[in-house]
Amino acid sequence: MKSSLLAWSLFSLSIAPSLATNLYKRQEETDEVEDGPTATIFNGIEVPPEMELNPDNFKTTIADGYWFVKHFSPSCPHCQDIAPTWQTLYEFYYTSDPLSSSSAKSPDTQSSLNSFTGYYDFHFAEMNCLAYRDLCVQLDVKYFPTFSLYHDGELVEQYTGKKDMQGLSDFIEERLEQIRPGSRPAGGLKLPEPGADSVDKFVTRTRDPWFVKFYAPWCHHCQALAPPWLTMAKEMKGKLNVGEVNCDIEKRLCKDAGVKGYPTMFFFKGGEKVEYEGLRGVGDLIRYAQTALDTGAGVKYVDASTFKEMEETGDVIFLYFFDKATTSEDFAALEQLALPLVGHARLVKTDSKILADRFKISTWPRLLVVRDGRPTYFNALAPYDMRDNPRVLEWMRSHWLPIVPELTASNAKEIMQNKYVVLGILSHKRSDEFRLGQAELKNAALEWMDKQTQLFRLERQELRDSKQLRIEEAEDRDDQRALRAAKSMHINIREEDKKQVAFAWVDGDFWDRWLRTTYGIDVKDGERVIINDEDNRRYWDSTSSGANIMPSRTSILETIPLVISDPPKLRSKSTIGFFEATFFHTWSFITNHPVWSAIILVISSIAAYIAHRRRILRRGVSGYGGSTGGGILGYGTGTGGNVGGGFFRLDGKEGLLNGGSAGKVD
Repeated sequence: MKSSLLAWSLFSLSIAPSLATNLYKRQEETDEVEDGPTATIFNGIEVPPEMELNPDNFKTTIADGYWFVKHFSPSCPHCQDIAPTWQTLYEFYYTSDPLSSSSAKSPDTQSSLNSFTGYYDFHFAEMNCLAYRDLCVQLDVKYFPTFSLYHDGELVEQYTGKKDMQGLSDFIEERLEQIRPGSRPAGGLKLPEPGADSVDKFVTRTRDPWFVKFYAPWCHHCQALAPPWLTMAKEMKGKLNVGEVNCDIEKRLCKDAGVKGYPTMFFFKGGEKVEYEGLRGVGDLIRYAQTALDTGAGVKYVDASTFKEMEETGDVIFLYFFDKATTSEDFAALEQLALPLVGHARLVKTDSKILADRFKISTWPRLLVVRDGRPTYFNALAPYDMRDNPRVLEWMRSHWLPIVPELTASNAKEIMQNKYVVLGILSHKRSDEFRLGQAELKNAALEWMDKQTQLFRLERQELRDSKQLRIEEAEDRDDQRALRAAKSMHINIREEDKKQVAFAWVDGDFWDRWLRTTYGIDVKDGERVIINDEDNRRYWDSTSSGANIMPSRTSILETIPLVISDPPKLRSKSTIGFFEATFFHTWSFITNHPVWSAIILVISSIAAYIAHRRRILRRGVSGYGGSTGGGILGYGTGTGGNVGGGFFRLDGKEGLLNGGSAGKVD
């Protein structure tokens, strides 16, 4: 059976099909993409596209038999909501056994009396009233959607009941019973539920990889993405399952999938998913899709020669070493790490002795990452740490970029956040300076990494020595309680717990406007380096001598320690304006110090209340220098002998108790 690349219905793949969700299913036999509606699959049976009525075929089509017609408008929200239900209803009845209470495989020839269509001569169709408005007006269609039943070319009635699966089915069952009395089951049918069941079955639960786009028709970004997405689907036909979901129709499905904006693209495999956050060009989508294919066969095994070939590509490679003692739990945890790496780095496994000798592996299993031929090891203190996937993934995310990556729109957030970034601002127009700047940045990064590795090992060794001293001291005193406490001490130190220093470079010609407005740097004046702290909206662009930081190993390595010290020994500059900086620092203080913020708020509230009370009391005491005094009822003598004034004046014509009269008050 041939299948189309473009219009496989996501919900036609199982018991709950829907035209709202189209999947570009893998196909082995077809070479060209078909236009228009295509056949779908329901319960393993091929279902032809529903009949589409128009002014040319309307009268001839409905002239024979019963025709249940949906009149709709593509722009009608109610029509969009009912579309999956209507499609499911059509496919359910089309494939049903007319003498059974459930959907079962029907004969291939639907004209046969043993088929639903042949037995009842009952058909489904739809008409687009936005395209054929005049015809719909002639048919007395006043609202959308309208469901009309025709028999031998004449209107029998319009359905006015509840527009859901059960209501429509009850209406159909009554008419079928009238056509063939006694043929319908007394207890009713077990109806399918349109919606996300097929997605759950064929996408989220399957081991096959799926690349699915969630979109809304009105979204401009979705409209711009449509041509590249279609091109990618054509390119990946026969290799990868590609699909799309209309979230205007499948709201619950998109909500369950965690869609928060449009378009959102997820790669699914084995019940897991990962969001694609890269660029949306054709080449970017195809590269990601091709990379995703590698996850279909699981984590690939490599030997020394294969690994050497992979290194020559310049990719970031995570290498997992195992031996005969590695357990099935270890391998299961390893397979779960592959999906989050799609589009970022490659994950392979090996038991090669040559590679183990090269990377000095003495314990198994062991995980490391190779970037530019340089290994960085995951510090696992116990075998269980290798199965602690959240921690392993956190480490992988901090190492899956090259040592000195290019800063782009797709990776800027990942590079800049939660770390100090040594950012080289380079220009392609000066090729010699560009290559030299890249080399200096890389040399500085490698030397800095070496120093940090040595410091980490030294710090961890000091903690181990301290623990050993405590144990020996407790043994000398024969203090069993202290001995148990010393032995139970955990050396819990991790490199990722500290704020890291990363290196990157940016194309100063392409990002010239952003660099000028944010850092006040113009690449036309020459290559520069800044150290950015995005978390605190600040940066440094000069050394301790006041000179600009240049793309040289010496200049960079001398400045980094002065910047990352607490507090920094060099004065920083802000990447934001005064008012924005004031708000940002205030908000940062509140979020970082909630207790102190609450105390300050309480003290400020109390002080404001006391000040307010004092102002009120001051108005009620005696005045000075002949001014009106302040007894509560107007009594009290001022300094000048005048009667003090208060809230109530009992001796005047306009007193509150005088009632506004002009007479004398006793």
